Formats: sequence, structure tokens, C-alpha cells
Amino acid sequence: MIRRARGGPAVPSYRRGISLIEMMVAITCVSILLGLCAVSIQTLWRAAGDGQARRTAAAGLNRLAEQFREDVHAASPPGDGDPSESKLHLSLENGITVAYETRAGRVERVESAAGKVTRRESYVIGRDRSARFEHRDDGPRRFLALVVRHESRKGRTEPPRPIEILALPGKDRIEEFARPKGGPTR
Repeated sequence: MIRRARGGPAVPSYRRGISLIEMMVAITCVSILLGLCAVSIQTLWRAAGDGQARRTAAAGLNRLAEQFREDVHAASPPGDGDPSESKLHLSLENGITVAYETRAGRVERVESAAGKVTRRESYVIGRDRSARFEHRDDGPRRFLALVVRHESRKGRTEPPRPIEILALPGKDRIEEFARPKGGPTR
């Protein structure tokens, strides 16, 4: 900006400081950027938490599948392990019994010997999942199934597919008696 003195030559004028409007514009820009950063960080934390929950549920489901198959294979042949929707009782060797019970987002396993609890485990399958026990018939064989379903959520494009863990009751006992004496083992 150039300023003229009365009747004299033009002298350049230098401003000192900033105006109130310039300061308000700068503060507004900084506020918007901080707000966007806060939303981004919150979204990342939520995604990390959801990912961790999915990994924990997958690991729990994997451990549950291995333990369920092991228990059912070692159990008495069909008849002893009749399940209800949410509970399953199995009789193993040496008077050991195993009880499975489904709860919201988890499956509880209680192992007992001579009426005393010897081991208790809880498997996390996910807060949006439910589990139940079923019988599956395949010709002469009768399988026990642990079916894990996803609860439907808003915004999901495809329907959830259940995860089924199948095991043949008494498989280990049947193979033990069916194996010829002195013959090769599998």
C-alpha cells in the first residue's frame, strides 16, 4: 500500500502485525485439520480393535475345533453324546466326563473326573456369533456337529455362512478295536 503525504512524494507504507480476520481464518483452518485428524485416529483405533477381536475369535474357534474333535473322537460311541441345542455331555475313558455349554459369544468346556471338576476352559468365538450342537447322519455313521453362526448385521452384503465342526463319536475307540492284532497302525 502506498501512502501520499500532503503535497509530497509517495512513500510506501509497511503494515505491522495481522488483522483480526486473518487470525480467525488461520484458527479455523487449524481447527478443521485437527478435527479431521481426530476422526481419522478414532477410525483407525476402531478398525484395529475390530481386527484384534476377529483374530482372537478365530484363534479361539481353532482351539475349540481341535478340542471338540479330540473329545468327541475319544467319547463313547453314539448314544452317550446326545446333544441339546446349547449343551453336550460326553463320557470318556476312566470315568472322565466333558460338558460343553454355549453362551453369548463363547463356548464353555468343563472336564470332570469322579464328580470333581478337573479342568475348565472358555473359548471366545466372537460377540456376533452363536453356537449350537447337532447330530448329523451319514448313512450308518452318526456325527456330532458344532455349528457356529454369525448374527446378521446391518450393511452386510452377503448372508453369513455357518461354520460347522464335525466329529465322529468313538472314532478312536472304534479304530482301536478294529485294528488287527500285530498289524500295522495308521
